[in-house]
Amino acid sequence: PIRECCASDAQVAEELEASRSLARLASRLGIRLVGPGSIGIVHPASKLDASFARAMPAPGSLALITRSGATLAALLDMAAGSGVGVSLAVSCGQGRDIGTGQVLDFLTFDPTTRSIALVVESINDSRAFVSTLRAAARAKPVVVLHAGGQLLGELERAAFDAAIARSGAVRVDTFGDLFSAVESLSARRMPRGERLGVVVNGP
Repeated sequence: PIRECCASDAQVAEELEASRSLARLASRLGIRLVGPGSIGIVHPASKLDASFARAMPAPGSLALITRSGATLAALLDMAAGSGVGVSLAVSCGQGRDIGTGQVLDFLTFDPTTRSIALVVESINDSRAFVSTLRAAARAKPVVVLHAGGQLLGELERAAFDAAIARSGAVRVDTFGDLFSAVESLSARRMPRGERLGVVVNGP
């Protein structure tokens, strides 16, 4: 017989209640919770791999933040394959306790993190997100990819672009651009001061 490939409404409701119960239990016990819907976290310097990711990258100075576990797994594969060092990699999932904002707050003051690559799928509190992102971007380079960017309408895209521009972060449009930025940000030497020259072959 052919099995149904999609979860029923009852199963979805049951999983939702289970995740809420887990969040309440963690809060009562004073335990911070990443997820649910996360593949976990990776901290190469301490050899911590609390995730389902296949690859453990080398220790480095680049932090990776996503909501999607599949996206983080792809970034970690890329980092491991190209020799890009990672300070911290976090898949926030549904972020019932620890979300993107809390991770950005931590990374802003993390001395081992020199740059941040952030993949955004949705924003629940835009004002808080922009405030947190602005603080992080003032401290170190931040590159942002909107994973659903192609689905944005003109007004939504303009608002998102304006929010990123106001924060001081750099927005990229594709995973290819993000990978290129990740490799650049992982370089040991970053340009400082006013000693950088730019040469182009067009007007």
